[in-house]
Amino acid sequence: MRSFFALLFNSPNAFPRWLAHWQFRGMVSSFANATLTITLALVLLFSAGSAYAATATVLPNAKGSGDNSSEQLSEITAQDATLNPNNTEVNGGGNGAYSLLSADDGENILQIDSFDTSAVSGIISAVTLHVRYGAHNRWDANNQVQWRFQGVSGWTNTGLSPTAGGGWQQGSYDLFAQGVDTIAEIQALDVRFNNTSRDGRGVVHFDHLWIEVTFTAANSAATLVVNQPDGLGDTVAEGGSFTVNYDLSDSDDVTTVAFFYETDGNGAGGTAISGCGTEPEATGGT
Repeated sequence: MRSFFALLFNSPNAFPRWLAHWQFRGMVSSFANATLTITLALVLLFSAGSAYAATATVLPNAKGSGDNSSEQLSEITAQDATLNPNNTEVNGGGNGAYSLLSADDGENILQIDSFDTSAVSGIISAVTLHVRYGAHNRWDANNQVQWRFQGVSGWTNTGLSPTAGGGWQQGSYDLFAQGVDTIAEIQALDVRFNNTSRDGRGVVHFDHLWIEVTFTAANSAATLVVNQPDGLGDTVAEGGSFTVNYDLSDSDDVTTVAFFYETDGNGAGGTAISGCGTEPEATGGT
């Protein structure tokens, strides 16, 4: 969460130079008809849009041409399988698993050739492939999850292979260490599993397949505009009140603004305005 602090200063020269600010001059009439010139300085912390670390879950969004399964991609985009991988030897049925039959039965290859990277930006610092899978207790092969860069003919083993009859298992593979370090490479990455079991019951089930990406993203600067006072005949009677009207928005953070006033003109500190300590993002807020 970001916070703004709006302070009233009699002298703009007293305003700390290192803080970003906007100034509005206006005339305030007192009960005795004396006038006081004030400067409204809006102090914005983190206004430059500092960078921040973030992690995104990147999911498959397209099958590759080598995929011969009738399963849907939705079966591997969440951890929601309802079957027991140790004794389930069929595929289909909307059970939350992407099931690969034996090589003799066909429908034995899972292949992904595109991932949704819309949530990733900035500089990437980690890329990890995660899979959750299980194999029937009759599975008699030793196939591994494989990957490759787009346009490369050969496949690279990840060392990720289910244990027959071992229930649901989860494995991870460091793609960043293998040179996968750009958004374009992640988006076009190919991942596959080819079940070569010759046992008719040697089915392998995938519950979830995803890529976790850690990156440093640019933080968009928040914007604060004071509509009133606007420096054009702003007046208030002694004992009266003046309504400050503002616009505050932030595209990627929850931001609040706190308003203060000052009466001694020394440009130091300020008194918090009651009820105006955490004003929310708004258009025409008061």
